Formats: sequence, structure tokens, C-alpha cells
Amino acid sequence: MAKSSPTPSSSEEQPTKLTPFAQSLLDVFEDSLRSTLHFGALGEHLVSESGLAVSRLEYVLRHCHCLAGLSKENPGIGLSSRCRFPSQAGEGGLAWKGLGRLSGLEVCQSWSVLLNIGHLFGTFATERGLLFQLDKDLDARDGFLGGACSHFEGQAGDVRKMGEELLDRAQLYRFHYLLALWRLRADNNLPVDDAIRRKAALLVLAFLSPPSAKLSQLAHIYRKTRTLAYLSLHAEIGVMEPLCNVKGLQRYRQLFPIDAILEDSLVEPGQWNLIEAMDLSDSERLFNAPDAAGIVLAHARQFRQWWDQRRANGSSFGALIDEAFGKPDDWPGAPARELQHFGRIYLPSRVGWLEEVRLWKHDESQNNPWRDSDFLVTPPQQRSEGLHLDLYAGASGMSIQTARHITLQLSRALSFSPEGQSMRRLWMTTARFVAKVFQGCLKPEYSLRLTPLEARGDHLGYGTAGSSYELARGFVKRFLVECTDPQRTMELRQLLAIGDRDEFWRVPALIMMARAEVISSDGQSITDLDGLLGKFQGDSLVWTVVETKKSPTRGGKTQLRDRADIYLAVERSSEVEVVINRQHVQWFTAISPDPIASRLSGECVIPGSTAKREEDP
Repeated sequence: MAKSSPTPSSSEEQPTKLTPFAQSLLDVFEDSLRSTLHFGALGEHLVSESGLAVSRLEYVLRHCHCLAGLSKENPGIGLSSRCRFPSQAGEGGLAWKGLGRLSGLEVCQSWSVLLNIGHLFGTFATERGLLFQLDKDLDARDGFLGGACSHFEGQAGDVRKMGEELLDRAQLYRFHYLLALWRLRADNNLPVDDAIRRKAALLVLAFLSPPSAKLSQLAHIYRKTRTLAYLSLHAEIGVMEPLCNVKGLQRYRQLFPIDAILEDSLVEPGQWNLIEAMDLSDSERLFNAPDAAGIVLAHARQFRQWWDQRRANGSSFGALIDEAFGKPDDWPGAPARELQHFGRIYLPSRVGWLEEVRLWKHDESQNNPWRDSDFLVTPPQQRSEGLHLDLYAGASGMSIQTARHITLQLSRALSFSPEGQSMRRLWMTTARFVAKVFQGCLKPEYSLRLTPLEARGDHLGYGTAGSSYELARGFVKRFLVECTDPQRTMELRQLLAIGDRDEFWRVPALIMMARAEVISSDGQSITDLDGLLGKFQGDSLVWTVVETKKSPTRGGKTQLRDRADIYLAVERSSEVEVVINRQHVQWFTAISPDPIASRLSGECVIPGSTAKREEDP
């Protein structure tokens, strides 16, 4: 049984009082907001795991309560005064006649209701699937934009242009604004007259494109208080671990000083830095964690199954959108198969997340390379520098074919991504992917520990991937110019010299640049790997493991021969030794098993996902 969640007035004695227009909107949509979960696709998981059930209505009332308290204590920031909307067509040809003299508080509280009614069941997890459908079906896209713009009569073209740009950019975290306009369309059977319906649609538009500096300021206040509202709610129900013992709602009066009305930020930097840190911590721990991505992936598969079945049975596109605002009665149940989290890639992109999904989805022959595995691309939020992509393997592991396809996609990203922090995160997560793939060659009780190399500028030595060995080699050579570790520089040059001896130059390759140690389950170092190079040759992934010494000592042979027998779980070739630049270099080769076992003790498992991959994310 679900635990009782906190009431929206838990921090005050008086219940939340909504302004007249906001209350009239809530009267129409209260049941709908009550029946959907604030946490979207994560909500049902939280209910099953911890008994927490928080409706979107509770979130809206909490936000409206925060706004009402702020208006009462700080009358000078604009919530108490009336808004003057332009009476004539303004910039962009939009006319705002019919909104009347709403107070700033009334506008913000109405936004809280209206923008939340735009969320589908499952929120962003469902909305990403719908965005994918609108991107593929131009007739459906045209009908959707026509319905969303139906309130604006002669101005629909201007609103439509704004909506088309939002869809072209696939702005997942703003898509629910268009869905709110769709839900308010004239042919939707809502118990509200046309005047209120049009007024509500204009308010949504005023948030998307504020017609005055006053409305821009109100939108800023709305966003800040929205953050405070959901952080305080998350802290009270126990899903967030605050970074300090200060809750958002206990500080909001200090965060909005009266003399800050005309400033770009309504808060003192140090105070808001604290709130933003709490927000980031909450998002990373709850919404952006690998297990959350797994739940979204399972939900996206269920959405595709439901959508395809309904479309095959003749349901119209518009009817399906309307039904998706609540959980459909025929929503697919959770399948029995499972996927395990294999790794996360931080992915700078020049084409956007929907196009990245398409690029990762098929191989160069337009075949499905994923077999029992799958992936999820998550679009960036405002504070993020790039996408992140979660990789999942089936119960038996990830196939060599899938690992090869991932290597090709990483090569593309590494070839075109800009330098800087986002590039460093890509190199870092690439190294983790290389380590995870090589760990398929190790016995279950062993793994790799990586230490990046220091270098000049923004670069650090991690790992790299190339669509050909030459390209991966070029990435390493480019890094060696910046590397400040002479010993590791020499080892990497020797690794490339060994790789050059192989006749397979045009095959995809993985190269580890970071220092890599084989460690036991208790963290004890067994040996370090001076060189690690993987090449995809046909259906196999062949690794070259290199050890280098200044002289032909027994220690080198021990590290290569005896210790390898301890940690390797696969057969290896006999070791070879050559002298390169007065150094004695020995190496052996090992072939990764197919599939590559995940062996992910303690990491996330997607409950109720299938091993058969659907076409869309």
C-alpha cells in the first residue's frame, strides 16, 4: 500500500489558495492531474519499491503554494501587480486580446496548472516516443501542429512556426508545452467554454514567447519556484538526499529580495548555487541514473508495442495522443526478460538526440546490430553539455557484433567532437567501454582499474576507438603530443609498433591509453598492462596485450605468462618478444568470447524488459 505523501500545505497552517483563473483551470483538470504520477515512468517503480505515490496534482499545489507565499511576503517582485498584455498585434504578429488584467500570481499559478496538463502518462518517457513518431510521420506532424495552433485563428502561422522549430530541434523538455496547447484545442471535449479555452492557450503561448519584460520576469520566477517546489517535495518524501539541512521552501523569502527585480537573476549567487547543486544532485541520483534509464527504456518499448498495435487496429493519431494523457487500459504488461546495464557514454553531438538514435540503431548495412542488447539516448537538459547514452546487454552478455557497432559510432563521435570538457567525458567513458569489453576475457573475480594520463591543455589520456586501426592510431598519436608522462608515452608508441605489424589495418579498433591494472575482487593489484589493443577481425575481437621492459628480465615473462594464467578466462597465444628502441617488448593475443559476459554484480538490471529490441528508442 502506498505511503501517504505530504500535503501541499505541510510547511504552513493554511491550505493553498489559488487565484480565480488558476482555480477555474484546476476544476477542469484536477482529476487528470490526480491520476498521473509526478515521477512519470519512475513513479510506478517507486510505488512498487518504496510505496511512494506522489501525484502531479500534489506537485502543482505545492508550486502554487510556494508562489502564493512569495507574493504575500514580497509584494515588490511583481506577483501582486496586474499584467498588461499588448492589446494590438505585437512583435511576430501575435495579438493578446482577451487575457484581461491578470495578476502576476494568477499568471504563474495558471502556468503551473496548464504546463503540467501537457504531460503524457509516463511524462518524458512517453513523450520521447511520441516525438519519434512525429519525426517520422509528416501527416501526423501536420495534424498535430494544426490542432495545437487551432486557438489562434489568423495568427496560427506564427505559432506553428514556433512549434515546428521545437519539433525540428526535438526539444523533449519543452514538448509538453505544445501538448498543453493540443489538449486545449477546440474539438477536445473539455467542460470549459471557448473564451476560457482561448485565454488558457494564450497563457501557454505567453510562457513560450513572453510579449513583455514583465512576462519574461514572471516566467523566470515561475522556473525558480518550480525548482524549489519539487526539491522540497522530493526531500519530504525521502527520494532526495539534500546536500545540506536547508530545504528550498524554508529559504525562498531570502532568495527573492525586493531590490533584485530588474536583475538578470532574482537570487544572490551563493544562495542559488546551493539550490542548483541540490537540483543537480537530485537529477543525477534519481532521473539520470542508469537504473532510471533502464526503466525509461522498458517504458519506451511498451509504448512502441502499444502504439503499433493500436495503429494496426485503425486508431487515429490524434485519438492515441489524447488517450496517452492517462494510462491506457490496454497498456502492455512487463515482459519477463531482463537487460543489464553495460556502460554509459557521454556523447557530444552535432546532429541532435533523435538523429543519434537513428545512427546508433542500425549498422552500415542498415541491419539491426543489437541482437539481445539495447541502448537509450537521453537528451541534454539545460545544464548538460551533451547527450548520454546508456548501453544494455542481455542476460548472456553483449555480442561482438554489437560491440563492433558501438566502436564505429564512438569513432564518429571522436572524429567530429570539439575539444573541451565534453570531449574529455567522451574519452573517459570510451575508456570504460574498452575496459568493460576486455573484462569479458577475465575470470569473474577480476576487473580493470584505470588511471588517466596527465597531459597539457584540456586533454587527459583515457581510451579511444576507431572505425579503422589507422584512425584509432591517429587519435593516440595526436594525444602523445600533449602527454606529459614519458614512460607511458614510450609504452603507447611500442603498442602502436606492435599493432603496425598486424596486417589488419582497416578493421575497427579499440586502444586503451590510460594506465590499466588487473585487480582482484578485494582491490589488490595483480598486474599492470603496458599496452592493450583490440581489433575486430571478422566475427572476432582479438586483443593484443603488451609488456615492456628495459632488459629481458624474468619479471617481464612472469607478468606476461604466469600472471595471465591467473586472471585470463580465455585462451591466449604464446608470447612473442622483440626489441623496439632498445626496449624488450613482449605480447600475447587473446580473443573475446561471444557474447561478452556482463558480470555486473551490484549494477542495474531493468526489470520487465525484453531481450528482443524494438525499432525505436
